Amino acid sequence: MRVQKVGFHNTFGLAVRRDQQAFVCADLEEYVRSWASDSLLEAFLILNRDQPVGFFALDFSIDRHSSYLELDTKEGSVAVLRNFFIDERFQGLGLARASLGRINSLLRESYPSVQTLLLTVNVKNAKAAHAYRAAGFEQKDALYLGGQAGPQYVMSLSLERNLP
Repeated sequence: MRVQKVGFHNTFGLAVRRDQQAFVCADLEEYVRSWASDSLLEAFLILNRDQPVGFFALDFSIDRHSSYLELDTKEGSVAVLRNFFIDERFQGLGLARASLGRINSLLRESYPSVQTLLLTVNVKNAKAAHAYRAAGFEQKDALYLGGQAGPQYVMSLSLERNLP
């Protein structure tokens, strides 16, 4: 399992399951293209034996996530995991969990100032929330209410901890 930084395009044919589109996005191509000029977003491809199986982005903007970040957050100390998904053809194979471990390693190696990885996950997306908890993410007490598909859990992972 490895991750590879990519441009903001989807030439790999990755697809979000229809029932998951409200939680990730309906049109990945258009969504990531809208980020192309944002220097605080980086897109990554998830590869399994050189086969593209998923996607995620890392967002380094504190301002964009200020509604659920702690007030004392320092620039560069937090990354937000966005649009993490495993292609519908490869779900149920343990690739999400393995990928989350690889993202932790990527952050430690390539972004050493990042101490915390944050994400939001829709409360209706129980499978994803369970997967994040199993990977060591801790759920914060307050919900983020600004999600397009409804309330979201805010979860964090200290990069000082190892993923299971």
